[in-house]
Amino acid sequence: MATITNISGRWRGDDLEFVLAFPTASIPSGGVAGWTTELKIAATRGGVAVLTVAGTVTDGPAGEFTCSVPAADSTLLGGGLYYWDFRRTDSGSRDTLGAGTARFDAPNT
Repeated sequence: MATITNISGRWRGDDLEFVLAFPTASIPSGGVAGWTTELKIAATRGGVAVLTVAGTVTDGPAGEFTCSVPAADSTLLGGGLYYWDFRRTDSGSRDTLGAGTARFDAPNT
């Protein structure tokens, strides 16, 4: 399964960037070039998505994706723990590639 290897920004209202990657041993043969993916972030496990963001393949042979959330959209995240899942959404290839939690902080002002 893919895991988040980096989240740049953790504050609500900031530009956020999620980098997701497969562990080396799990990279599909042929890599991931051409895959269509999305990252969903929800306030509760299995809940309705607060944010849904398309993923971009950043390194197909290495199995790496990036999902960018502009500041205007990250304002939808209150401070606290959120649940994410990352899915392949190609027709005929709908799979959950990874899931987990991420914490975001609300600014003091």
